[in-house]
Amino acid sequence: MLLRKRKREVPSRRRYADYTPGGESPSPPSPGSASIRLTVSVDVEAWAQARGKTVEEAERELGRRIDEATSPIRDRLAAELGDMREVIQSMTVSTGR
Repeated sequence: MLLRKRKREVPSRRRYADYTPGGESPSPPSPGSASIRLTVSVDVEAWAQARGKTVEEAERELGRRIDEATSPIRDRLAAELGDMREVIQSMTVSTGR
């Protein structure tokens, strides 16, 4: 008997910070490098409905809050890396639907 993996469905109207469909774990870093990945899923439709806002307003608010929350995290991470921060190749936060 063959077992098939059930296709994972991504609910509509959710936003994922740095979401890659079909994968929950980061791809392995290239040799000689390391990477960090943080994935957060938010049901903006439920949040908007509970607060009497539109989904568009909720998405704008989520973007603002992500920016505010991640700026100090990026600064702290760079500071904690000490002299390694000189060789950071990139440090970005991306959001997607």
